[in-house]
Amino acid sequence: LDRERDDRFRLASLVEGSDDAIVSATLEGTIISWNPGAERLYGYPAHEIVGHDVSMLVPAERTADRHVLLDRVRSDERIPAFDAVHRRKDGSAVTISLSMSPIHDRHGQVVAVAGIAHDITETRRLESNLRQSAKMEAVGRLAGGLAHDFNNMLTVIDGYSELALMKLAADHP
Repeated sequence: LDRERDDRFRLASLVEGSDDAIVSATLEGTIISWNPGAERLYGYPAHEIVGHDVSMLVPAERTADRHVLLDRVRSDERIPAFDAVHRRKDGSAVTISLSMSPIHDRHGQVVAVAGIAHDITETRRLESNLRQSAKMEAVGRLAGGLAHDFNNMLTVIDGYSELALMKLAADHP
């Protein structure tokens, strides 16, 4: 019993100490546990959100996806991490990497859903900036190449113009 109690304490410490949001919900979507990482990510203290539906976190246009995901977990399917956009308490959007898995009772029946969310908003913003920077660099190289080619043409035109001027009389209009 002591070893089992120690194992449970270590597991609870792991969940409580995680920077990621670790949330559990009933199979209908009612939140039943909410760790400090979820409080930091979403802005809701546990006492304000436990007992409410997870739809509080999902934008209205994505509620159909929520039902599909819960149905998949109900049928004992683990859902690997995917990107999603959720809402914080203040209404702002947060991009997360979310994985979901079934929680079983001691008889092996699926009784709840576990979700782990990691904030990737800054990562996606930096990736977007990097892509934009790469595009600008490509445009710069293209413009530089065009300018170089155009300069080569102007050099030829200038050379022929100089030759043509040498063949003309000094008083030619």
